Amino acid sequence: MLGGAYGIIKSAKKLDKVDGEFVKSGNNTEVEIRFGNNKNQTHHVERHVIEKTNLNVEAVKQEIMRNFQKQNDKSKLKYNIKINNYSLEYRVHKLPDGTYNIGTIIVK
Repeated sequence: MLGGAYGIIKSAKKLDKVDGEFVKSGNNTEVEIRFGNNKNQTHHVERHVIEKTNLNVEAVKQEIMRNFQKQNDKSKLKYNIKINNYSLEYRVHKLPDGTYNIGTIIVK
């Protein structure tokens, strides 16, 4: 998905692609995740990864979606993940429709 601003993770019995596809989940819950709601918001999410790492932004988003899906406590605002020796923090906000918006990724 070019831009990767929106993805859906659903639980399933087999493991497939993450971005908009089914992935295996330990808790049988459906989780919708997006990275901003427009081009400007998506740029804001991606900019620190682009400016401060040599990581592929789409791969980072996929890893973050996998990481968030595994979290038992989805009520926190901040989560940490390590990808290829980079420590990243991503910030999540649950929207009224149940979608989780990841609005910031920070390189620590």
